[in-house]
Amino acid sequence: MSTAGAKPVGSPVIDFEASYPDLVRYMARQTGDGDLARDLVHDTWLRLTMASASPPLNARAYLFGATRHAAIDHVRRDRHRSELLADAALRQSIHVPDVAEQVGHRQALHAVVRALQALPERTRDAFLSHRLEGEGQDELALRHGVTRSTIERDIRRAQDQVEDAMGRWLGGQPSQGRRRRGALGALLGMGGVALLTPALWRLWQSTVPQWQQAFVTPSRRMTRYTLPDGTVLTLDADSAIEAAYFGDHRELSLLRGTAFFDVAHDASRPFEVQVGPARVVVVGTRFELALSGDPAKPQAHVVVEQGRVRVQPRQGAAFVLGAGESIQVRADGEAVHESSQEGRSIASWREGWLSFSSAPLADVAQRLARYRTKPLHVAPDIAQLPVSGEVRIALAEEWLQLLPRMLPIKIEVGPDGSLSLLPC
Repeated sequence: MSTAGAKPVGSPVIDFEASYPDLVRYMARQTGDGDLARDLVHDTWLRLTMASASPPLNARAYLFGATRHAAIDHVRRDRHRSELLADAALRQSIHVPDVAEQVGHRQALHAVVRALQALPERTRDAFLSHRLEGEGQDELALRHGVTRSTIERDIRRAQDQVEDAMGRWLGGQPSQGRRRRGALGALLGMGGVALLTPALWRLWQSTVPQWQQAFVTPSRRMTRYTLPDGTVLTLDADSAIEAAYFGDHRELSLLRGTAFFDVAHDASRPFEVQVGPARVVVVGTRFELALSGDPAKPQAHVVVEQGRVRVQPRQGAAFVLGAGESIQVRADGEAVHESSQEGRSIASWREGWLSFSSAPLADVAQRLARYRTKPLHVAPDIAQLPVSGEVRIALAEEWLQLLPRMLPIKIEVGPDGSLSLLPC
């Protein structure tokens, strides 16, 4: 694998990949929460990728110190949310629930989250802002442009909905009303116990989308979209992607085709894209993602135009790519090569061009098929023939007709207007 653009020896970003398991174990011991530990280590990586300072003498010690500071910052943010969260953190250090209790709490949290998801957005926001963040009802009324009595009704409605959910979780017996309110207090801090408030808040932030949308483009038409945070998504023809924005991250999934992202910077909400066998994480950057090959087992391609991205294949270590770098991840999750794109146009399809360098004929045909209304088939015997060249998308049909002059193939036109590329 090429090492173009590799980080210098001793760089914290390089040492991060080697130290990742130790960092997670260290933070899990410090916080008592494996999920939170991974979140804090991930936050540390984001800070490192944005840092421009000279590498420290002892990169490993620097990493552990940076992660420890991320934990301190996390505690400060939680304390700022409300005094209840600070109380909860102290009490959690005293009380360690057993396994059965943890499972029960997790089920209760999911019951509460499902109940909150079913509420209208204003009702849900008023309840969470009032109960978890301590925002006053007058402030909420002003923010939502309604009366205080409306906010009071919203909060009561949400509380009733959550109490009913807790009732069903506890067995739904009418005589258990006090027990239900006590359990609700433990979850939302209303009864003075407040043991699980931070867990509920993190669960809410990470599992309940604030906005979600699916985007699909037809063949022969690429489309540009501006997402709620200002991120610009350019979707190639015959491509599909799903997007969901949560309180603590932005999550997308490229289902087919090719997309280019100009990501709005938001350090508090990383931008994550699942692309076949790989996951890409950024804060603010410009990059291209593509799926190719068998739709059931696609390969992923990542090319960075500006900034940095972290690519985590299904197999092996993660890769940090800078501007002008690319990587391909096979269907089995293994990264097969990394190369420099210096001097080459990135995502040239946005300007109406496609560029191929020793690409298999099957992949070339698959890409060109996006710009045709009729099917394009390739015989298995010639699927791996290498193709190089630049194609003007508007003249793709003419370019296809010239292929037999460059390769040992012939073209047959079907009665339905489809094209079949066959061996001579």
